[in-house]
This record gives sequence, structure tokens and C-alpha cells, in this order.
Amino acid sequence: MPTTTAATRCGTWVSTLSTNKVPKPHIDTEGAEPLVLAGAMATLQRWRPPVVILEVNQFGLEKLGFSQMDVRRPLQELGYAGYVLGPRPQPLAPEEVYPAALFDMVFTTDPDF
Repeated sequence: MPTTTAATRCGTWVSTLSTNKVPKPHIDTEGAEPLVLAGAMATLQRWRPPVVILEVNQFGLEKLGFSQMDVRRPLQELGYAGYVLGPRPQPLAPEEVYPAALFDMVFTTDPDF
């Protein structure tokens, strides 16, 4: 049975929050993460969440004409460092390509992460 989900612009959603505490976005859109990030850039620049979590799905990205760098680069340009999630977070150099087809990443501005 198909499931429907309401879509909301990131900036619209954040502006409805009744707190100054910034949420920690978790983006999992099966390859459309670069599109989500492009639409969320102004909100990310304004609110500067300390952590952004996302899934990298190489197959989904390639189907939409993207690469994992299209996901990572916008966050890196905002000053976020990327880590592959696992038993111990693994830092990735800005241009280092992670070889797995499906993995989770966390991006943070915290130098002590």
C-alpha cells in the first residue's frame, strides 16, 4: 500500500519552532540529498545546526546524476567536517571518496567531535 508524506520547506519548518534550539537534521532521501541541501542552504547558514546526519546511497545518487561529493561539498563549504558513522566515526578528508555503496555520515562544526 503506498504511503504519502507531507513535504515542508526546511526554512518554513524551522521558523515554526517555538525555541531557539536548532534541530539536528537527518536527511535520507535515497539519492536526492543534493537537492534537499540546495534548498536548505539558507536555513543551514542562518541556523548553523551543530550536527547534520545523512545517508549516502551511491545507487540513488547516480540514478539522479549525482555523486557523494555533491552531498558532501555543500556542507564542507559551510565549515562542516564529515565523518562516516560506525562503531568509531571515521573522518574523511574533503576530497576522499568513501568506497561503500550505502553508508551514514555525520557532519559537524565541533572540532572535538
